[in-house]
This record gives sequence, C-alpha cells and structure tokens, in this order.
Amino acid sequence: MSVRKSIFVLAIAAAVLPAAFAQSASVFVGGEAGWIDRPVSSTLTREAVRQEFLAFRANPVAADGGRYAGGEVGYIFPQHTYTRVNGEWICTD
Repeated sequence: MSVRKSIFVLAIAAAVLPAAFAQSASVFVGGEAGWIDRPVSSTLTREAVRQEFLAFRANPVAADGGRYAGGEVGYIFPQHTYTRVNGEWICTD
C-alpha cells in the first residue's frame, strides 16, 4: 500500500471513530487522562429498576438460559443432553 493510500485510510478511520463511540458513556479527552466516564441517563424510574431486580431474584435465569447461583460460582449454564433414537443421536433439551 502506498503512503498516499495509507494516509487516506487513516484520515477516513479518524473521521469515523467518533461516530463509533457516539452512544458510549466515555469521552476521549486526550493527553494523560485519555478516556473519562460521564453519567449515563436512564429512561427507567427507580421503581421500575426495583421491580426488574425483584423479578430476577424470583426467577434468576438470564436470557441465554444460565441460572444465577451466586457467589464465586456465578452463572450455571444448562448442559446439553443427547439420546440415541433409531441409530442417530438426538438433542433432547
């Protein structure tokens, strides 16, 4: 790649990079500080967050099927089970 193409690619990347972080909660300030975090505004009320938390405590299953066990264990994911039907393996979960 020529120097001219390299400079062009770097210029395009520098122009697009801020758009990639537009929804981020961090802002690049440069220098020694680098990235700083800014407050994130939420659309949920305190009561809605509390209700969501209580619903999770009643049924601690994540969207991917993992069950929260707590402590150092964290999440336990369901194991796949297979059985042999008519000479071939079938997933039974």
